[in-house]
Amino acid sequence: MGTCLSCRSLPSFEAIRVVHMNGFVEDFDDSVMVSELTGKPPKYLVCTPTQLVSFSSSQVLPPDTLLQRGHLYFILPFSFLQWEASPIDFVCLATRLTKVAKHYDYKSRHQESSSVHTKSVEQKSVVEMDRDKMSCKGQSWNPILDTINERSFDRRYELDDSDILSSPI
Repeated sequence: MGTCLSCRSLPSFEAIRVVHMNGFVEDFDDSVMVSELTGKPPKYLVCTPTQLVSFSSSQVLPPDTLLQRGHLYFILPFSFLQWEASPIDFVCLATRLTKVAKHYDYKSRHQESSSVHTKSVEQKSVVEMDRDKMSCKGQSWNPILDTINERSFDRRYELDDSDILSSPI
């Protein structure tokens, strides 16, 4: 018996796409380093979708990393490291942020821009997206149980109405 894995490839972007935890999307036309996004001292961490799904603090991108065009990155607050979450929560977050990145239309927003910047920053809020489709939580499972009548195997302890009525007092 074998295992079959399926993986959809991530969308390719023309620029460096950075999605914040709150859903804001930034596209950078030119090269950018992680330290330029996180600030000094760093207040945020930057990771790829793969690093987020298999999250550990050792897998964040170092400050001297140059982000590559056509790739997707997530920027998260450092408090994310103390977040007590299950791996499913990380997968849900990665799925939600990737969905935001896919639905963001860089071309139309970039062409509407009146001035040319070396770093084009475009933002879109997650709030604009359909919240019902964003949910990763499954419906709670409630079992349907029938009533169980328990009876003792030892007749000495079992009393029914006929025994009470016929017993001598």
